[in-house]
Amino acid sequence: MKQFFPESGMKQIFSGIRNEKISESGIRNNTFSETGLEIFLGMRNPDISVARKTKKILPTIGRLLLISTFVEDGIRLLFNTADHASHFSETWGMNYNFAYFLTIVMMFNLLCGSLLVMLRFKVTESCAVLATTIFFQVVLYQLYGTYHLLGRNISILAALLLLVTENMLQKPKKYDPLPKDENDYDVTSVMLCCCRMFLNLMLCSMIHFDMSYRRLLLCVVSYAMMMAVWCGYKTRMISFMLSAWLLAYNIFLNDFWNRAVNSHVIRYDFFQTLSAVGGLLLLIHTGPGELSIDELKKKW
Repeated sequence: MKQFFPESGMKQIFSGIRNEKISESGIRNNTFSETGLEIFLGMRNPDISVARKTKKILPTIGRLLLISTFVEDGIRLLFNTADHASHFSETWGMNYNFAYFLTIVMMFNLLCGSLLVMLRFKVTESCAVLATTIFFQVVLYQLYGTYHLLGRNISILAALLLLVTENMLQKPKKYDPLPKDENDYDVTSVMLCCCRMFLNLMLCSMIHFDMSYRRLLLCVVSYAMMMAVWCGYKTRMISFMLSAWLLAYNIFLNDFWNRAVNSHVIRYDFFQTLSAVGGLLLLIHTGPGELSIDELKKKW
């Protein structure tokens, strides 16, 4: 046995096995070993390699992009409080003072919730406050009547849910002495599946079918990548490609800095799309979860 596997090589292999930590999302705290069977056999998983190299920078960038739309909304409410209060008062027939107070509360929730998310303090509670504020904005601004605006807000809610899931995965997992059934899935896997399903609604609202060949090719490629993310196939790689494509599409389509007409509306769309990009970056970090093709292939 020793003539084929020297003692030092055996120690390196099994030390790599002990140091490897894998969980239901594909990685646990994104810690991996550079030694062991992975190097011995020369087999590398592209998704794991991407997660290892970007484990420190991706969560921060994802959070920053995700909260950008909330910061922009909060600043807009801060400098135009009277205008928004008048709009609420005229649209819903409410008292102006109450509408003014409601506007200040939403501004406070948006700015403080975003700050707490970046500080990683009370992340779940902060995301709940931001999600509640989004719900009230959809109702007060009557965005439920426009399907693409409603779809974008649902996509932002999915990004917030993904942020909560990422925070849950960072916590140490409790030891369970009982064996786990293969058909039982953790709540984080179900949450990740829901996030994958609704996160791409932002891209669906931006793509419009046309009879031109260029537009048709764009739609086919976009929906093919979205279907891959929905099914959890090559999730990290496709999410990276989709986030890069969505970011470029957003810069060229929602260039509010070059628009003189309706620049505030285009700016609103720009920051909302940035939040969806941040959600995709967080999906690269967390992985697709157990309810995905990537994880089912490991069992097969």
